[in-house]
Amino acid sequence: MNLSTLCPTTSFGFKKIELPHCGDLSKPYFVTIGCSNTAGTSEQDNDIKILDYDCMWPSLVAQDLQMQHINIGFAGASVQYLNPKLKKSLTILSNAKFVLYMIPFPVRSHSRLFFLDDHKKRRYHTTLWREQKTLINIKNTVEMFSEDKVIFTNNWGYDPSMLESITALYKKYPKFFVNRDTIIDRAEDDNHPGKKTHIEISKKLVAHIRKNFNDWI
Repeated sequence: MNLSTLCPTTSFGFKKIELPHCGDLSKPYFVTIGCSNTAGTSEQDNDIKILDYDCMWPSLVAQDLQMQHINIGFAGASVQYLNPKLKKSLTILSNAKFVLYMIPFPVRSHSRLFFLDDHKKRRYHTTLWREQKTLINIKNTVEMFSEDKVIFTNNWGYDPSMLESITALYKKYPKFFVNRDTIIDRAEDDNHPGKKTHIEISKKLVAHIRKNFNDWI
């Protein structure tokens, strides 16, 4: 199992950066993917830790389900970065029970310049929240993995109009759990969601999984 292809890279891909978490994959496990709110590090200050990993929603879900997990999230990531990673993971981690994908802000993108490291390829606010292209970023992501065991949710802090759009689109689609939670506390950097916020979403995700995909666990 070559996990190195799932790791972020430095310039020209010469060096791999450690994944946020990799549990015991000889036991039943799931995959998590997303940006800093999944990875547990900030896109600023050399990706410093923003919260103890045990307090992050991926770890909390794993604890509640009594399963192992691997986290292939990357701070500041866009769907353009994450979708190819997830495609690779579905092959490399083919025995995973399911994937939890917290879709980052769809206004981000990712440079294709091969000589830049993955940190420098991140592009912020390349579209506007109310542009049709922004919603299409989400729709294309969901459609890309519609045949796979992937459960989607969204980052905290989505524009209200985007929340309404995805709620209307996916209200009858159990593979998309719309995260409408507000941030009720802050992490160590005073920017990202804190422990209580992660606990709330983890409880809701676990309840949603048990209700709709109990046979996956």
